Amino acid sequence: MTVSTAIDDGVLVVTLDDGKMNAITHVVLEALHAALDTAKTEAKAVCLRGNDRALSAGFDLAVMTGPPEGMRALVTAGAELLMRLYVHPQPTVVAVTGHALAGGALIALACDTRIGTDGPAKIGLNEVAIGLALPEFANELALARLSKRFLTRATIQAEIFDPAGALAAGYLDTIEASCVDAAIAEARRLGDVPGRAYARTKRSLRQPMIDRVLAGIASDLAGLTVSRSDAPNGPGRLYHQGVSTRPDATTSDLDLEPYRRELTAYCYRMLGSGFEAEDAVQDTMVRAWKAVDRFEGRSALRSWLYRIATNVCLDMLRGPQRRAHPMDLGPSSPADTALPAGLPENTWVMPVPDSRVLPVDGDPAEIAASRDTIRLAFVAALQHLPPRQRAVLILREVLRWQAAEVAELLDTSVASVNSALQRARATLDTVNLDADRPVTVDADQQELLARYVDAFERYDITSLVSLLHEDASFTMPPYPLWLRGPVEIGRWYVGQGIGCQGARLVATAANGCAAFASYKVSGPGTWEPFNVHVVEVSGDRISGLHHFLYPELFPAFGLPARLER
Repeated sequence: MTVSTAIDDGVLVVTLDDGKMNAITHVVLEALHAALDTAKTEAKAVCLRGNDRALSAGFDLAVMTGPPEGMRALVTAGAELLMRLYVHPQPTVVAVTGHALAGGALIALACDTRIGTDGPAKIGLNEVAIGLALPEFANELALARLSKRFLTRATIQAEIFDPAGALAAGYLDTIEASCVDAAIAEARRLGDVPGRAYARTKRSLRQPMIDRVLAGIASDLAGLTVSRSDAPNGPGRLYHQGVSTRPDATTSDLDLEPYRRELTAYCYRMLGSGFEAEDAVQDTMVRAWKAVDRFEGRSALRSWLYRIATNVCLDMLRGPQRRAHPMDLGPSSPADTALPAGLPENTWVMPVPDSRVLPVDGDPAEIAASRDTIRLAFVAALQHLPPRQRAVLILREVLRWQAAEVAELLDTSVASVNSALQRARATLDTVNLDADRPVTVDADQQELLARYVDAFERYDITSLVSLLHEDASFTMPPYPLWLRGPVEIGRWYVGQGIGCQGARLVATAANGCAAFASYKVSGPGTWEPFNVHVVEVSGDRISGLHHFLYPELFPAFGLPARLER
């Protein structure tokens, strides 16, 4: 689900949520136009919000790194939507729930009232920093809404602000602990203001600027390209728009996209979260893009990208929090234990789709080894290592780099690398990673999974628990409570977990294992996303059921937004 709408006491709440950073695409723009149409007939005000990660990180990079005509078409469509939003006759309030960069920051500027989160977020217009001149419509919005004292820093110097800085600069009007609730309440309040007077005053103040922008938009965007001859047009495909200032340049056509999958796997092992891994890889691509003029082929492109990705991950791992498996936090509990409060998402090692991290072809033995090193228990064990030791172990033991290669990547000595590897191995030796090691599901075990799905959907718990290993584990982040063994798992399903009855399962794959998306009954003939669970198989029994109660995972796995009969 990318754009959804709901009416809340006269307020049309428009939610951007693609499970990631809410890239602005043609589909998103069309959905926002449709939402504004709906608001005119069914609501008194509009509240626009993002997901917990971002309002939006800007225009779709796949388009922005492609041919210039595609980039210009998307930016033109975005400008038209922003101008419409800026003069929409009803009150518009935005909840800046996380990052708001480039086009995402412009969405905030186009709304009447901007309410930001008090959590970590990056907000600003970063176009100049990546080699793009701000188009006229963006300059006009910045002039109209930003503090004059911050205008140069925010536009020409492309400074990115945290929420407090964004408040001072004029991107935000206020910061609230629960910015979505505050934004809906403010939209409801403004919806009670006499609508005709509100609309006429807004139009008289803003329409002249909009007319001026739209009249010149074709010529404004006709030359929209990267402004530096040695700057790339995007993190996926690097190329020069003009004549290189370095005739011997070897970086005018660097194709980074083939490295995305393996870099995502590397960053996932480092960070323990599919979402964070994708963020890290995107940051890696952007850093590579910005540093392309310093890459002269002295080191292999792959090694150069891994160096950047390692530094990105080390930066992200500076905090004390390490991700874990529920089994790392305490002993198992009886099924009738009161369910404790859920812990924040960054507590947990999160699942990752196989499609994002595993090679699509190659030597079967190498693919099997790759599967083994993304399983949940292994990634959780890696989180016990200090970040640099973690990088050394992954590069040496998983990716099979030579010690000298790792030393060069980390700017250290071979002796230091070998010492770090020994310490990392010693730490992992304290974790029993070989007990009940899950295996790749082969044809003989497909029947076991089919019986599991059949028993679950019929809610035949007796049959379901008969498929479990005697030491099977059952987890369900965000809750730290976990269960061991068929008896307690069965008691859970018929006790506190009875709400799962009637659910439907859709097969997927995660962490080198079989996985299923569980959809809970939401109404007659409809099922809504509930959890993604990883099913670990050992021998002829299921050894682990790890449920992640995060519906926001569904888009990352390419799963349907709902099921219908």
